[in-house]
Amino acid sequence: EAAADRAQEELGRHSGALEAAETRTKELEAEFERLRAREKAIEANARGDIQLLARELREGQAQLAQSEALRQRAEASLAQAGESSKEKEVQSRSEDAAFSVVVQEAEALRRQLQGCSLEQLGQGEEA
Repeated sequence: EAAADRAQEELGRHSGALEAAETRTKELEAEFERLRAREKAIEANARGDIQLLARELREGQAQLAQSEALRQRAEASLAQAGESSKEKEVQSRSEDAAFSVVVQEAEALRRQLQGCSLEQLGQGEEA
């Protein structure tokens, strides 16, 4: 009977240890599931962040491309304006030179006419 009591006590201790181990196993499994759920949430947030960053990057690249196109158009406009300005300057110089020639010819004609009388001028027209 004493051996049976000791065996019963031994069985109770093992049974308690087994219950404690099962309880701890369930706690660890629950903790594992919580951690797994947290990991999935973090992954989902990371994917969302990556998608947001990718979209922002694409938008930034598009804005950069637009900005570059505007810069190129502005440079082309400046170059065209510079060429136009040069053409106007050349034209203006040509006009100034032509006007100068006309003024010189008019001065030469005035000097020639200064010595002539009105009668001579009238005879020049008849001739």
